[in-house]
Amino acid sequence: MEMDKKIFDIPLFPLHTVLFPHMPLQLHVFETRYKVMIDRCLQQGSPFGVVLIREGDEVGAPAVPFDVGCTAQILGMERFEDGRMKLVVAGRYRFRLIEYAEADLPYLVGKAELLEDRPYDSRRIAPLTGKLAALFVRYLEMLATRSGEVLPPVQLPGDPVTLSFCAASVLLQDAEEKQILLELTDTAQRIEHEILWLKGQMTLLEDMEKLNAEQGSEGKKELAKPVNLADSDWQDFLKNSLN
Repeated sequence: MEMDKKIFDIPLFPLHTVLFPHMPLQLHVFETRYKVMIDRCLQQGSPFGVVLIREGDEVGAPAVPFDVGCTAQILGMERFEDGRMKLVVAGRYRFRLIEYAEADLPYLVGKAELLEDRPYDSRRIAPLTGKLAALFVRYLEMLATRSGEVLPPVQLPGDPVTLSFCAASVLLQDAEEKQILLELTDTAQRIEHEILWLKGQMTLLEDMEKLNAEQGSEGKKELAKPVNLADSDWQDFLKNSLN
């Protein structure tokens, strides 16, 4: 696949999760059509596109995805005796679907164009980035404490766009809300959304801790880790993915 082309074809993997550029995602592939797709991508050394499902399910009849998705580069793959695959991928580039390509294949193929953020005003973005970085680290600390873990030293990306994608991936928002962040091309607007949502979630975590302290350990509720990471990968994510 030639990503430098203005319009390019990309095989699509509709999911109930949103993939952001620079972020990891673990996938379990068991449907024949997607095993065929992954084998083809491996043979050609090409990415596939992760798109959030708008209507339908991951299994069965073809789902209707949102128009904006993210290319996924395969970093590692484990194949099981029954044919199932376990993939580790990383998001690379956002794209916007223009139409579906006519292809004699068992999976969807889209014609797409790359989607990038518009140039931003450094004077406007600098204070927002600083605020987001401070809130994000505090939020990670709260999540780690909630999971009974210690947050290792975190080196956040210095680039505002990359930082905004990291924050978007970790935020415990609904997939449809994360899709809004993926589709935005105004970096400052994305960061403003994230600051607002981080503040809301941190307030909720603080309220939960107060309630737990009042009720004792028996009333403690577990907080889910990000939906796009397996439990066993959470600590590795905290250590490595933001470096």
